Formats: sequence, structure tokens, C-alpha cells
Amino acid sequence: MSVYVEPTGRRIAVCDRCGNRAEYLSGIPLGWTVTTHWTHDEQVGTHCICPTCRRESP
Repeated sequence: MSVYVEPTGRRIAVCDRCGNRAEYLSGIPLGWTVTTHWTHDEQVGTHCICPTCRRESP
């Protein structure tokens, strides 16, 4: 996933695989699923899943 800023200041997330675009609000693309990865009791990362191609992107 890539994030771009439009001239209006709005942030847009774009899936690197299928090109699906969504407004990027508070670190989450609107309408995408967010997963959090843990090792034992420590959070090691958060990923967003594109609703179109279901690809997980950091």
C-alpha cells in the first residue's frame, strides 16, 4: 500500500497490487480491514487488507 497526499491535503491509500484507492484516515484506509500482529504479548505490526484483492499491506 502506498499513501499519497492530494493538493487539497486529503490523504489517499492505494493498493500496490490492484490499484484500489481509499481515503486514508487516522492510519487506516477507509473500508479496509486492519489486522494486528503480536509476538507473545508484544505488538509487532499492523497491516491493512485491501477489500478488493484481499492483499495484506504494511
